[in-house]
Amino acid sequence: MKIWPPLLSGLRSNARSQNRRTNSTPHNPYFSEIEQILKQHKKYIEKSPGIYFYTYETHPDFYQPLTMRDIQIFFTSIPPEFLRDLQAIFLCRGSKKQMLYHETIFGCYDAHAKSIFVFPFPKDQCLYFSSKPKPSKCLEYERHGAKWFSTETGGFFYFTKEALRSYYLRDVFAHELGHHVDHLLGWNHKNTDQIERFAEWFALTYGMGGY
Repeated sequence: MKIWPPLLSGLRSNARSQNRRTNSTPHNPYFSEIEQILKQHKKYIEKSPGIYFYTYETHPDFYQPLTMRDIQIFFTSIPPEFLRDLQAIFLCRGSKKQMLYHETIFGCYDAHAKSIFVFPFPKDQCLYFSSKPKPSKCLEYERHGAKWFSTETGGFFYFTKEALRSYYLRDVFAHELGHHVDHLLGWNHKNTDQIERFAEWFALTYGMGGY
């Protein structure tokens, strides 16, 4: 996984080519939204006595499965030290450019800003594939209640709103929080695969297992 920009890491995503990856182009519309958000909220983050929370109105092409209340309840189920130095959490708006992008990104942790960004899900509540993903990828979705449907051109996973909420809270958000915890522990000595494995473990332990 390539990382762009520096210290921006931890993407939870679904690449349309079926490979999870981070696109390194500066024209990535998800990274563009993150940059804009940080510019808009920099002074508010700095003044906030605790974690700064902000929810954007969701773009008409998307659906945001989470609320800040969901996240705050989730926080009661984990050790408080995991939240140390976490600066901000944003439920992002989404954009037409993101809808047209070759990769759907669900969440991202910015290690420099120590902030988590949760992007909305396509409004039709489906993830499309040219062929059925490998079993581990299917399990990632199915354990939250998503259902696979085959078509002549491949197929898709359909999520109910409750399945999306579970996937976003227990997997996507927990994964990004895992990156924050790993960063606190000092991940500079780790390579990208090791960083991702820790976040996967954290989500399984504290997202799927602890909530």
